[in-house]
Amino acid sequence: MEKNENKGRIKMLRKVKRQMKSVIEGVALRKKQKMLFKQEFQVGGYDRNEVNLLLLAHSLEKGMGINNPRRGFGIEKATRLINEISIYVARVKRPIAGYAYNEAMSVLGEYIQFTVNSGVDISSLIDVYQRILEEYGIKQVNAGYTEIDVDALYNSIDFQSAFHFMESRHSIRSFEKRPVSEAEMEKVLETASFAPSACNRQPIKVFWTNNSNSVFQISKCVPGNKGFEDDIPNWAIVAVDRTMFGEQEVLQWYVNGGIYVSYLVQAFHAHKLGSCIFQIPIGTDCAKDIQKVADIPNQYAIVCAVGYGYPQHIVKCLAAARKPVSDYEVYF
Repeated sequence: MEKNENKGRIKMLRKVKRQMKSVIEGVALRKKQKMLFKQEFQVGGYDRNEVNLLLLAHSLEKGMGINNPRRGFGIEKATRLINEISIYVARVKRPIAGYAYNEAMSVLGEYIQFTVNSGVDISSLIDVYQRILEEYGIKQVNAGYTEIDVDALYNSIDFQSAFHFMESRHSIRSFEKRPVSEAEMEKVLETASFAPSACNRQPIKVFWTNNSNSVFQISKCVPGNKGFEDDIPNWAIVAVDRTMFGEQEVLQWYVNGGIYVSYLVQAFHAHKLGSCIFQIPIGTDCAKDIQKVADIPNQYAIVCAVGYGYPQHIVKCLAAARKPVSDYEVYF
């Protein structure tokens, strides 16, 4: 009888222990989820001056680019933009070194010319613009709009070559053991920079390395590379600045990041470099480890890791058959 009672107690203790473990794990999970929620959804609390420069400049540029814009459109936004520029030059030692400043000033200059040509008086706006221009200068960038002969544009593109380029790009997992130089990487990034982004805010940051120690550390963190974790000689971590988005644009950084990644791997392909994309699950230890190794600030969301390099002369490429279009097209 006593023996049976002891067995019953042991069984009950084990059950209680399992329940306590489940509760503790549940609390830990909820805490982790709460931290992740806070990280992903609280986008405020940062200085949005540079973001405002880009958004207002894009709004004016877009207004000039539509058919038959309203005469005198955008004066309120142009006034807000010049005020944001004034804030920027007051807090930045060398404004001309900043892309956001040059983009804003270049677009504003085009807008002023456009509006004056339409016969609208914006002399007060011009006065402030000229004072800033004389004091701080400008590194002119392309701004406004260009009229393009669409027939000539499309006639200059060979479809078969374009199709072959898209079709011939594969994920590469076998590389030569040599680093990609900084000069070559800059060519790749310049090519990928044509990726579209919401309101042309270009929120991407690419953290890349060819340093053997850093490569080793990243390779240990990345999931999905088992069996060839020692074969990747270069890594690029694509991240997006969450502070470039507003409260109504939560998680849109992953959309913008995904678009950029597509352009990036095609840019590698264009420069005769192979690449392979690796998912980095949100909020995992591997994401934290990569953030630490690459020294990525907290405001950046890691979109993915891309292993890349010079492919071996002969490589195995997965067949990876594509679905027929009828499987994913939906007409409405």
